[in-house]
Amino acid sequence: MATTHEDASAVASSTLAVVLSSGGADAVPRRADPRCHTGAVPAVQIILSVLTLIAAGTSAFLVWRANTRAAEQREQQARREEWWRRF
Repeated sequence: MATTHEDASAVASSTLAVVLSSGGADAVPRRADPRCHTGAVPAVQIILSVLTLIAAGTSAFLVWRANTRAAEQREQQARREEWWRRF
C-alpha cells in the first residue's frame, strides 16, 4: 500500500498504464482539460455570444416590423374595400 503522495502517484500511473495497454481505455474516465477550470472565457466564445445576441435582437425587430406592416396593409385594404362599397 502506498504511504506517500509520490508512491500513490506511481501506483495510479502504473495502474493506468496497465488498463490502457489491456485495451480497456474506454472504461477509464478521462480527466477534464485543466484549462476549462480557470474561469477564463475564450475570446471566441465571447464573440460568438455577442453575435448571437445581435442576431436575436435583429430577428425580433424584423418580426415586429413584419407584423406591423402586415396589420397596416390589412387596414389599408379594408379602407379601399369600404371606399368601393360607398361609390
